[in-house]
Amino acid sequence: MDVSDFRYLQIIYTILADHEIERISFSNFQFRQLIINGFKNLDITPPTPPSPPSQPPVIVQPPAPPSPPSDKNPLKGWILLIAIVITILSVVGFGVIKPAIEKRHLERENNARMESIFVTAQTYLNGNNYEQAIFELNKITPEYSQKHTEVEQLKAKAVTEYRSVILQLAEESINKGQYDEALSILRNTEEILPNDSVISSNITNVSNIVLQNYMNQAQNYANNNQYAEALNILNNAENDCGPTSKISTLRNVYINSYLDQIFFQAEQMLQISGYDEAYAFISNVYNVLGNNPDYINRREAFTENKPIHITTLEYTRIGKYLDFGKYTPSSYAKDVNGNTYESTEIICPKDYSIDWALDIAESDEAGAIFYNLNFEYSRLTGVLYIPYVTEKYSKKYTSKDGSIVKILGDGQLLWEANKINKDTYDTIPLGGNAG
Repeated sequence: MDVSDFRYLQIIYTILADHEIERISFSNFQFRQLIINGFKNLDITPPTPPSPPSQPPVIVQPPAPPSPPSDKNPLKGWILLIAIVITILSVVGFGVIKPAIEKRHLERENNARMESIFVTAQTYLNGNNYEQAIFELNKITPEYSQKHTEVEQLKAKAVTEYRSVILQLAEESINKGQYDEALSILRNTEEILPNDSVISSNITNVSNIVLQNYMNQAQNYANNNQYAEALNILNNAENDCGPTSKISTLRNVYINSYLDQIFFQAEQMLQISGYDEAYAFISNVYNVLGNNPDYINRREAFTENKPIHITTLEYTRIGKYLDFGKYTPSSYAKDVNGNTYESTEIICPKDYSIDWALDIAESDEAGAIFYNLNFEYSRLTGVLYIPYVTEKYSKKYTSKDGSIVKILGDGQLLWEANKINKDTYDTIPLGGNAG
């Protein structure tokens, strides 16, 4: 390749670069070949200089015929070059030049928009509306900010002044003892100034004060055995200050004390008011403890106290004069005072045993029923009453001492009711005063 080829190649590349051709669909090799092929038709070889005159003898020759016109026209190469350039521009012009122009246009529009935002932010800042000023400045793209240092300078000023105002408001609330309000002010600021170390540090300090106040309140309730209220205070502390090991430790202590208190009271209610009322009392604690595992397990264990009717158990033997459960006549389900009972829960003499009761029984077992409890039960409750239907037998009732009902456990007398006669109208509770 001679020097002239390089010169012409540089001229063509410069022309294309001036027109902002950023991408060319031809490879470097193809582009170079097009240019070179276009220049090879140029005749730029300098003419051969004439030989110095010699001193041949003078010979007169007839004049030579005129030479035919040369096909090597210098303009022919330039015409071909221009045609190549036009062809290239026509091929890549719409794919390269047009996007480049559009890109520059979009950049101008974006810069104008960023400038407008910057002016708006300045206006807000001048009016001490720091929050809105920061909001506007955050809209400015990092690319624009890097080229315009005044953006970051204005943002730093807005952040500094906004932070100062917030800290002053929080301090005023703290001085009034309104720590919750101070904490709320600081936390709301986090949305505008995320990851601000100064704000985060103040939130931590105020949170510790608020947490300690909550824990002091909870302890005061616990000291008065008001564990439900103490646990509620700890829940509020966790909502305001977030979960901490201090809250978790204290909560476990209060829950254990609360459970001991609740189930102690439930055992007392079981003796006095019965299972249903005691279990309802325990169930209400769910509103405080929810699905706490210890509470759920102890509540489930308490269900072992649920009473069952002895008539639902299998007896080992029964006397010939007794009916029970499903064999009890419905007429026996009403006492002389008009109170009614479930007939399936009653143990009573058979109808004809009234006549037997006036005589001497064949044996104690003739009017007895036996159950094997296997140490699985702790209490026996119930009432003894005179059925209303037996009023018709009262005239035949001649025994002075009346009837006797006994309950024995492993042969040991546990309870006895005697002198039950025609004048016995009140029900007799098992375990109560039976006369």
